[in-house]
Amino acid sequence: MRKIIAVYLLAVYAMFPMQLTAAEFSTQTPNAAEGVIRGRVQKVGFRAFIFRQAIRYNLGGTIENLADGSVHFILQGAPRHLEEALEIIRHGPAKAGVNAVDIKPVSFRAGMLSVTVKGWTSATRDFQKPVDLVYPLREPDQPISEQDAHRIFKEIIRSAMASAKKQTKITEKY
Repeated sequence: MRKIIAVYLLAVYAMFPMQLTAAEFSTQTPNAAEGVIRGRVQKVGFRAFIFRQAIRYNLGGTIENLADGSVHFILQGAPRHLEEALEIIRHGPAKAGVNAVDIKPVSFRAGMLSVTVKGWTSATRDFQKPVDLVYPLREPDQPISEQDAHRIFKEIIRSAMASAKKQTKITEKY
């Protein structure tokens, strides 16, 4: 029943986007979606792009590359925030070539208090050791600017890279 209500709310919002106020949206049941993006979506920053949207809109979930060359994600949060993020994600970053976007509603998972990029690497940063990037959800649950989300993302990758390099140095000693 909860899933049907969440899908109905998204449909209503899509048809009448100004009918519900921000306060009404914030009291709605959180929503969740699972998606697969196909095309030229690996090695172009697509996972980082989704991660920044999740940070911006305060969405929990996971983001990962699949062996077939696609990108898979599960995101959840306030319905309005989720829908805004999904609209941006459908287009992807400038370097990507999106051929197909398959997004479906899924059950909300209680206790998902962060968003994680699994096995992140970066060719442009010459960082090949896979690390998980994690951002804990914040209170209050309000979107932040693209610039703030990008700044937070940069700090997370700096920290992850420094930690991985430190760990490598420790391992090399022994």
